[in-house]
Amino acid sequence: MRCMLKGGNCGLFHNNTRSELREGSGFFSLKASMADRAQTTTKKHKQFVSEPMGDKPVTELGGIGPKYGERLQEAGFEKAFNVLGQFLVLNKDKELFIDWLMATTSANNKCANDCYNCLRDWSDAFM
Repeated sequence: MRCMLKGGNCGLFHNNTRSELREGSGFFSLKASMADRAQTTTKKHKQFVSEPMGDKPVTELGGIGPKYGERLQEAGFEKAFNVLGQFLVLNKDKELFIDWLMATTSANNKCANDCYNCLRDWSDAFM
């Protein structure tokens, strides 16, 4: 797939599991799978995923700060386990969960993705 940066004129071709950089006569191959890529997670994410959820407030979820936490509480999601319940009701579907969270809290895409990744990683570890 042609890179969309700079209107697709960077001269690079990319795909999700393997990136091929072609420029002029040179050819470089970068092999990177999702498992090989270093994930950048916050301390908050790592802390949340490292232990049972218990009665943690919703603001301990990755991507959920005071503003989005307040909006979730106003919508009836006071605890992290309430949001986990919604995550499960939506069958752990990334697109559905992110759309729901963005509609409920007006969260931006990055924060919604962070919250999804936090719940996905937690459920992988504890369920």
